[in-house]
Amino acid sequence: MAKTIAYIKATFYKEDIDNFNNLVNEIVEPSLFYSSDVVEHIKGNVTSKLHLTLFFGINPRLYNFLEIEEYVKNIKLESIELGDMFLMDGFQSLYKILSINVLDNNKELEKIYNDVKELINDERDTSRFLPHLTLAYVDNDFMLPNDTVSYPKKLRIQDVRIGLFSKPN
Repeated sequence: MAKTIAYIKATFYKEDIDNFNNLVNEIVEPSLFYSSDVVEHIKGNVTSKLHLTLFFGINPRLYNFLEIEEYVKNIKLESIELGDMFLMDGFQSLYKILSINVLDNNKELEKIYNDVKELINDERDTSRFLPHLTLAYVDNDFMLPNDTVSYPKKLRIQDVRIGLFSKPN
């Protein structure tokens, strides 16, 4: 039986998602995409589901889940600024994760993270909060291009909402 976990995400407009899809397909050779046979969401180019996770790991059965939903409805996030493209190591270094750093110069994203953390009485270490966009899962052989990759440095937010994620027990 799967365990359901809720998370808060900011979503983007189709035009912007399409632009990032094209970008990923330009810089990653098809043979260098990584797909997992075990984990459903680890499937190569994932820009079709591009989003910014603002908080992950909420139990949807929490007694105050309605309070969390109300908080999310009142989040006013119009856009985000993007930083550099980078690679993170995936699970047990089986693959890499092609990502773009999301800048949080005014600490607005960190405030949302900390507010939700307080609402759910979560005591995790905030130093783990790394706002980023996941673009693709790639083989370890993939290298970032030497040339500067051009992409918008600002993205408009379509909406902020709660998503559900199922993971096997």
